[in-house]
Amino acid sequence: MRLACLILPAGLLMLGGCNREPEFEQRYADVSARIGASAEAIDAALAATDSPLDTAETEASRRIRR
Repeated sequence: MRLACLILPAGLLMLGGCNREPEFEQRYADVSARIGASAEAIDAALAATDSPLDTAETEASRRIRR
């Protein structure tokens, strides 16, 4: 009887500690949102910098105009 009184609460605590993992769709949505946010940040960072190709084209067009 004592053993049952000790095992039952321990078993209930172990079961209570188990969590269900998120469904595939939820995990996919979360990762997709993180990837989208990362891509937007990268695009913004690239847009803020001058591309060496843009600079070279600008210099070449200046030379042609002279």
